[in-house]
Formats: sequence, C-alpha cells, structure tokens
Amino acid sequence: RDLYLKMLYLKTATLIESAASSAALLAGKDPSLYARYGKNIGLAFQIVDDILDIISDEETLGKPALNDYVEGKVTLPYMDLYEQLEEGDRIFLQSCHAKPLSLDDKAWIRSNMDRFGIIQSSYAYASDLCMMAIKSFLNVVEDARIDKRQKRRYPGSKRNYLNGYKELLERDFFGIKNREVASLTFIDRANIYFKGGNILLNIPF
Repeated sequence: RDLYLKMLYLKTATLIESAASSAALLAGKDPSLYARYGKNIGLAFQIVDDILDIISDEETLGKPALNDYVEGKVTLPYMDLYEQLEEGDRIFLQSCHAKPLSLDDKAWIRSNMDRFGIIQSSYAYASDLCMMAIKSFLNVVEDARIDKRQKRRYPGSKRNYLNGYKELLERDFFGIKNREVASLTFIDRANIYFKGGNILLNIPF
C-alpha cells in the first residue's frame, strides 16, 4: 500500500501539490499548508480514477474495463480484495494479473469486490483523504468561531482568556519558545492569533 500511494503521489498528486503551493506562494500564503491540501486531493483523485476503471463500462471509459489490472497495475481495490480472499482465491486473483481477462474472470473479480464491499471501502479511503485536505482549514475556522462566540456571550471572560493563553505561552505549551513566530506554519500562527491575538504576540501573516 505504501508503494501504491508513493506511485500515486509521483504520478498525480505532485502536480496538484505543486499547483496549490505555487498559488499560495504567489498570494503570500503558507505554501506548506496548501501543498498538503493539494497532495491529499491529488491522491484522492487518482484513487477514484482507479475505482472508475473497475466499475465503469468501456463506452464510458474509452478503454476496456479492468484495464489497469490487465496492464499489470495493482490498485487499491485489488489490494483490499486480496486481503479479504481465502488462499485459493488469492492464487486465482494473482493468476489473472497482467493478462487478458475473460468475461468470466471479470465477473468473478467484480462479484467478489461486491461481496466484500471493496469499492465502498476504497471510496471511503479517498473520502478520508479529502477530509484530511480540508481539516486544517476547518480546525482554524471552528476554533476561532467557538472562541469568539464565548467572548461575545461572556464579555467578562475576555481578560481570563488572554491571561490563560499568556500563561500557556510562558510555559511554552505551544512549543514555540525558541522559534521565530514567522517560521511557524499558517495553521499554528492562525491558532495562536485567534486565541491571543497580537495582544500577546506579533503574529505575521
């Protein structure tokens, strides 16, 4: 699986990763954050493309279905299927690799993928990668929203918030004592900014 993900990264995800980080750099944003976003979106895109090779027909694909396996490629659904099969069926699946598949072979592969919910699990993995791509953005927005709502609802708590975060900074709770604030990732800077603002630290953006 690690080799498969590495292949997807080199084949597809690097392109989206580079595009996202370059755009961020030109816009004066944190390129590392956008690079992670692009990488995970790129991996998810290619996994879905690998799924379509199995579930779509030749007219839709513009090539024979299950063509990846015929060409000797091993994608996530096939790896997950192999792990679910008994030894005898594993041997048969391997025997189908990198050679023309009969209609019966294709039907056997698809029926076993249906049997073990392989396509659904592959889609779920791609979905997890998409969520990882946007999770950092959502965490910052949600943290800021909660903090601001609390301060608006309990106006007298603002000073307590600042005093609490000041103490955390003094105790180096965030692990930034000996680091230049400007060197922190956008997410780290945003979290510290929304929790204490420039009242406690001069946070550059």
